[in-house]
Amino acid sequence: MKVSMHILPLADEDHPEIALLPLDNSEITLLPLVHPEIALFPLENPEIALLPLDHPEIAFLPLDHPEIALLSLDHPEIVLLPLDHPKIALLLLDHPEIAHLPLDHPEIALLPLDHSEIAVLPLDYPEIDLLSLDHSEIALLPLDHPEIALLSLNNFEITLLPLVNSEIALLFLNHPKIAFLPLDHPKIALLLLDHPEIVLLLLDHPEIALLPLDHPEIALLPLDHSEIALLPLNHPEIALLSLDHPEIALLLLDHPEIALLPLDHLEIALLPLDHSEIAVLPLDHPEIAVLPLDHSEIAVLPLDHPEIALLPLDHPEIAVLPLDHSEITLLPLDHPEITLLPLDQSEMALFPLAHPEIAVLPLDHSEIAVLPLDHPEIALIPSECNRKSLVITCLTS
Repeated sequence: MKVSMHILPLADEDHPEIALLPLDNSEITLLPLVHPEIALFPLENPEIALLPLDHPEIAFLPLDHPEIALLSLDHPEIVLLPLDHPKIALLLLDHPEIAHLPLDHPEIALLPLDHSEIAVLPLDYPEIDLLSLDHSEIALLPLDHPEIALLSLNNFEITLLPLVNSEIALLFLNHPKIAFLPLDHPKIALLLLDHPEIVLLLLDHPEIALLPLDHPEIALLPLDHSEIALLPLNHPEIALLSLDHPEIALLLLDHPEIALLPLDHLEIALLPLDHSEIAVLPLDHPEIAVLPLDHSEIAVLPLDHPEIALLPLDHPEIAVLPLDHSEITLLPLDHPEITLLPLDQSEMALFPLAHPEIAVLPLDHSEIAVLPLDHPEIALIPSECNRKSLVITCLTS
């Protein structure tokens, strides 16, 4: 099926700040105007949700936006916004209906958006019924359908059908819970985020264990990893961060103020470790900014960001804060205005954990300093910390 492109004209077609550029004639991108591949709307439009410019994904606009440009597949209200996947259409999460469409599939049709069900259907299917479980595509079925497979603990009404597709299926269905399922893994089941056995899956990894958060053999990937996941401790790329430690914050994906970006992204903001949550937010999130040091939150911006304030350590508004402070400033080790703290310093500097010149203080020290390995005043990592890990967080209990 050849995908037809129908781009609706904007209210003001002669607007100098607007350009409509589909990518490879099967996708459409909503990006800020300064992006090299252009955008759809002026930046000052308050209803545009923009991701960082170098993010591989896209921005979403609601379907009822007066200036929206639709990529139509024989229906004027279906928006398909796949950027980096040739077959999967990304979900328009703020719309009450969701459509999955493999764009080059020859037998695909979509239900109209006013239908009570959402599904990917073959064109010649009698009465446009729902797909069977052995279909190679992804079907989104209503929760009361007799063929539905409920893969939830406690039988919550969140559904994801594990078909033979080897890709990862993400199902939201406008529900506050999120389900992750690697379809090709034999040990994975659907887990709800409000269940005590929460599992965040490394989407492209074949070895995922289903462990409760208070299990002693749980750890987090190091911060330079492009994904975020909970994996068993015997994984070679694991940083030893015991999740039952009181000072390790858990990622609460169902929190309304959290959005996930890759952890090696330059434009990431982290709340301090003593906070009950870790928020990974893009810089254009309305609740992220460069905040004064007396603020209860902190934003970590890229070094070339026009709003960042890089201060030397002797500055009265110093950016390296003691442990009992409510904020933590993260700066790279090679920044010219950063100095490394000796062990007797009452302040703490947190740097990118995957840096090759990083070590941490022993557990009995009242502060945590990140120092180069050859620093003359650095303390040896005690035996109870795994020296093989890229990062070992030894926090004072």
